[in-house]
Amino acid sequence: MQLKNPFSFVRFSTTRISKKSWKLLEEMTKGLWEFMALLELSEFEVDPIIENMIEFTETVKNCKNCHYKLDLEPLSRMNEDVLWLKLQPIDNI
Repeated sequence: MQLKNPFSFVRFSTTRISKKSWKLLEEMTKGLWEFMALLELSEFEVDPIIENMIEFTETVKNCKNCHYKLDLEPLSRMNEDVLWLKLQPIDNI
């Protein structure tokens, strides 16, 4: 059997790897929220971690070729509050 496009398998494999990578990234993000909730970190300890997560999420959202959505969904109330404060413009607080 001869393939019409010899690169179709490569494209399929790349797409499959991309989907797996995004799934792994999503699971790692959820795991980080679970880990921070488990450790019961203080606001000062959580703040830089959430800042890095926001920066990374903004990078993913600005990617033109990305077809996936990465949401930040904290598990603990304190993490949720810190995330909310970081996402609010200064004028709204």
